[in-house]
Amino acid sequence: MQSYSNTALQNIISNFIDDARKYHFTPITNGLINTTFSGSKKNTPKYILQHINSTIFFIQ
Repeated sequence: MQSYSNTALQNIISNFIDDARKYHFTPITNGLINTTFSGSKKNTPKYILQHINSTIFFIQ
């Protein structure tokens, strides 16, 4: 599983929401192929970020 810092994930989600620095991301570890994280902050919807494993799913 590839490792990502909370700051790196906040930088990714900042492309979509304004208050990305307030989100905390935790890995969802029960998957076998992709790297997935759940992002949340108090009283807001959760976000799911997923890194697709390009070794398994070839993307052109």
